[in-house]
Amino acid sequence: MQQLLDSGLIPDTGQLYWQARLFARYPTIEVRCLDVQPRPDDAVMLTGLVRALVETALAEAAAGAPALDCDQELLQASMWHAARHGLGNTLVGRQRAALARGGLPAVTDLITGRSTMP
Repeated sequence: MQQLLDSGLIPDTGQLYWQARLFARYPTIEVRCLDVQPRPDDAVMLTGLVRALVETALAEAAAGAPALDCDQELLQASMWHAARHGLGNTLVGRQRAALARGGLPAVTDLITGRSTMP
């Protein structure tokens, strides 16, 4: 990111568009999709989900779990797949880049500590 700034390719980090990123000035995570929800209750629900996922990731890191090492192409394909097929289809496994059945139940199991995903 700093190289893009130093080279003049972008005037500030606000020009970088990701699905999620660390916020530069505050200890928070910025998730782009939350500000475009048509209903406030959807935005609130997604905010709670993101918070639970972050807390789960922090707890896993504190417990020594290995970080997910996944190719950008697989992540982008997974986002496309989720957008096309919805929550009832497949997700990328947490510990390795493998597809796991489960959709929304897998996410709720993950954030409640009941996950059996590889």
